[in-house]
Amino acid sequence: MRKFTTFLHYCAAFMLLLGMTSALALANGRIVGKATDDDTNAPLGGVSIKVKVGGKILGAFTGKDGTYEIRNVPEGTFEVTASYIGFKSQTKKVTVAGEGDAKIDFKMQLDLLLLEEAVVVGYGTKQRRELTGAIATVQSKELENLPIPSVQGALQGRMSGVQIVQGNGMAGGGFTVRVRGVGSIGANSQPLFVVDGIPITTGDNSGDGGFGANSVRSSNTDALADINMNDIESIDVLKDAAAAAIYGAQAANGVVLITTKRGKAGTTRINANYFEGWVNATNRLPLLNAQEWVDLYSEAWRNDGRTGEPVLPRGITRQQALSRGTDWVDKILRTGRMREASISASGGSEKTQFYLGGTYRNEEGYMIQNDFERIAGRLTVDHIVSDILKIGGSISINRNTNNRVPTAWGGGLGAATSEALVIFPERNEDGTLFFPRNQFPFLNPTAQLSNRFYRAISTRTLANIYGELKIPGIEGLTLRSQAALDLRSQEEIAYVSRIIQPNNLPRGDDRRVNVLNWNTETFLTYDTKFADIHKLNIVAGISAQRSQTREVGIFATNFPNETVTNPAAASGIQGYGSEFGFAFQGYFARLSYSLMDKYLLGASARYDGSSRFGINNQYGFFPSASLSWIVSQEDFLKGSELVTFLKLGASWGLTGNAAIGDFSWRGTYGSGPGAQYNGQPGIFPTRIENPFLTWERASSLDVAADFGLFNDRISGRLNYFTRTNFDLLLNVATPSSSGFGSVLQNIGRVDNTGFEASLRAFIVSTPDFSWDTDVNVTWLRNVVVDNAGLPPDAIGGPGETRVVVGHPLGTFFMNRFARVQASDGMVQVRRRASGNNVTFTSPAADRSAARFIDTTIMVRGGTPLFYDIDGNVTDVYNLNDRVPNGNPYPSLIGGWTNNFKFKGFDLSILVTFQTGNNIYDDAGKRLIGNIGFGGGWNQMRQTLNRWQNQGDITDVPRLTLNAASRDINTTRFLYDGSFARLRNITLGYTLPNDFTSSIGISRLRIYAMIQNAAVLTSFPGWDPELVRDVDAGQGANLGQSVTYLTPPQARQITVGINLDF
Repeated sequence: MRKFTTFLHYCAAFMLLLGMTSALALANGRIVGKATDDDTNAPLGGVSIKVKVGGKILGAFTGKDGTYEIRNVPEGTFEVTASYIGFKSQTKKVTVAGEGDAKIDFKMQLDLLLLEEAVVVGYGTKQRRELTGAIATVQSKELENLPIPSVQGALQGRMSGVQIVQGNGMAGGGFTVRVRGVGSIGANSQPLFVVDGIPITTGDNSGDGGFGANSVRSSNTDALADINMNDIESIDVLKDAAAAAIYGAQAANGVVLITTKRGKAGTTRINANYFEGWVNATNRLPLLNAQEWVDLYSEAWRNDGRTGEPVLPRGITRQQALSRGTDWVDKILRTGRMREASISASGGSEKTQFYLGGTYRNEEGYMIQNDFERIAGRLTVDHIVSDILKIGGSISINRNTNNRVPTAWGGGLGAATSEALVIFPERNEDGTLFFPRNQFPFLNPTAQLSNRFYRAISTRTLANIYGELKIPGIEGLTLRSQAALDLRSQEEIAYVSRIIQPNNLPRGDDRRVNVLNWNTETFLTYDTKFADIHKLNIVAGISAQRSQTREVGIFATNFPNETVTNPAAASGIQGYGSEFGFAFQGYFARLSYSLMDKYLLGASARYDGSSRFGINNQYGFFPSASLSWIVSQEDFLKGSELVTFLKLGASWGLTGNAAIGDFSWRGTYGSGPGAQYNGQPGIFPTRIENPFLTWERASSLDVAADFGLFNDRISGRLNYFTRTNFDLLLNVATPSSSGFGSVLQNIGRVDNTGFEASLRAFIVSTPDFSWDTDVNVTWLRNVVVDNAGLPPDAIGGPGETRVVVGHPLGTFFMNRFARVQASDGMVQVRRRASGNNVTFTSPAADRSAARFIDTTIMVRGGTPLFYDIDGNVTDVYNLNDRVPNGNPYPSLIGGWTNNFKFKGFDLSILVTFQTGNNIYDDAGKRLIGNIGFGGGWNQMRQTLNRWQNQGDITDVPRLTLNAASRDINTTRFLYDGSFARLRNITLGYTLPNDFTSSIGISRLRIYAMIQNAAVLTSFPGWDPELVRDVDAGQGANLGQSVTYLTPPQARQITVGINLDF
């Protein structure tokens, strides 16, 4: 009883204390008011209002009607700050007296230059006006109305200096990203991707199931397809070394920082989106029909001196060809469907905020059997434990299912375009499939696609936790520590039916790949301002990263029947596996200093170590320095009605490229039949060790000017840059006495020089109508300065691309096509004397006139003529006459965006363009005029313009079935790769707020969108925007502008709805 009485006393005391506290709280006053748009006088919801009271920050967000209140404010005079994304922050003084209300309203003015916008930099954020490096940003507000499925697609055409190309239009297909050109020969040239501080795994981790002819590697996938666009708050691209050097050894190709959405204090906000759409190919090659093909084949037959009825391929009769042929492309292509639903909720108190989101996407590709599905979820929580400690974390789980199909050289649409002739039937007269088992050439692509499957299921978990501590006693000093995990598990299940297997044996594969990538970082940040004119920010810390990849798989070819496709149920199971990984450790620091808010200084340094490099060169030092001057802050420019903002800056820095193989520096060994000794298995050395192997390095210089004119209604940035990539990794020949052919060394050099310009203008801005436009262009010149004196054929890529000093990386090294002889006649040609061959094993080729012979010969009409190495006409195709031609990289790229708003309507139009590059159509030498290749190829309609009669002027030679004489690489198939593409057009309508608020909805918008609506180009192939089917390294760097039956981009038409609650 005594204990109970004591408990009542404590309760009474607690209630009395609570009452006194409440009374004291009631004695405090309130700050109330409203925030509106200064231009339209419309209320602004979500404006952050904060007031500093003693050592604490009190705050609130404005509601839908723009009003706010901050309670429990003691008596006194305080500064109240209002801030909102896209508007200039305002600070006003207010006096609170007793228990009364102090009212203060804010008329928010547009920040057209977004100078106060927080831009994510490495290990922190900065206001845009204080940046001293080249950083381009895309905010979620620019993308929220566009249902773009990928990170890279969101950036296309929106940033200067950044070229983004989707390899093809396959569902789940990959992209290539280039920041200010390509600077490596053998290492990866893609930028580093960092999500919320996690350097994530990128690239294509898939295999091909060991299928060879049925390989799906002819169409790349992309690890970034696991990133859900609906979760992204902003994307920042660090383009110059001043911005990127803090990432050291992984930053030579630029850095892409992806910041995901987090919760904000205030009422819970719910956002829901849904769209449906249709997908089809942007183009179809103009191919001959069956009648035209038979006529041209017959003509080639006669041109070769043959008589009688032509013998058509695969035993097809003329009657069968004309009556039972197949439009294979039409059989392969379809109109796919796509749909996506997403929902998110965010909010919280001043102490705890949350964000929760989920997305479901399903897409049918425009090729039969090709599908992509994504299920994604994400949760973030941030909590203020006390005045000095904040903790938080996030986790996202994405599961993708990609039903992949072979294409290009692997079959599918590639076969339908090429070797599956238009005269072939899909089935024989008895109902059996027509030549289903043929591979290379594929004669029945529908049988190929319908009797196989390849399903890649990828589950990716991105998680991080952090703690942020304000160091007591030192104002402005913060310690942050975070740990992150990127776990990617990929399961690939594949099966090829016996129906299409040449050996009549089905094959099943089950492959599992796990990539574990973890990262930890701890760093101090010191922010201070003194003497009212000095601002100082210092960051220093340490990071560690480790990545490990494990692969294991089984396959089998002896199954009990076609209904059983799991290799575990077959006999004769074989297995394989591998394991590899790498580690980084880095120490970094950055200093940012501002004097009088107009003189800015920046410097950073990073000391990085990596397991990928030799024991004598595992660590490297990567510094940077930058200066900027805000000229518009000077007295002589203040108040100018013309120039309202002007900032000049320059920077220099050194970065590294560590994107090479994990064991490139080590001596390696192999095994196999060649390693047997006296019948016993053994191993043998396959690569010589190089303990001095180290990073490729990039030295960058940047000069820039940011400006705002006419009260910032016109703004932009001009940027000159040069980047020298040196110590490039090249295989250099070794003496034969070493027992090895070559060793990997750091010796090459490539230069990229360019100029960027971006301009934004607010052309019309009224309450009912607005129009703003944004255009960016980049001029770029790429040249190889040093290739270690290696001959052109020593370093090759797809489609006769080579590395030649004085020319762009991956220049087209091939014979030059002169013309087709119009009529029979005598022609003076130059031929090589006997034995005078330039082997290119040495760069010093003897071209003296004495080694060539000028002669006059009879040349038949329709004969192709070429230029020799010195530019003289010759009738002989000789590989020794190859010279560098063209430019694989565009000299100019750009994007042009226009946004219109009229009352509730909005219209956005994005056009992307490029010029100055060439495309080599590697299949063109077979599709145009080489009708007899491989037993017969389909022909494009250009073949109708072939040489037929004396005097014909054309570039298509006389037809022949002698395929070898036409299957040659020449500049005849080197095309102008320029194009302008209507990338995106979106029309939307937002219902009036009065109506939506009456039904409990904050915003309701409906829209329609077309992606890849149209393209203007002279390129005659599938699509001028392409990436050859290589994932990384030398093939990707050299082969970007080479196509071999590469599928076109996808056109997407969608209609959808956006809802906010």
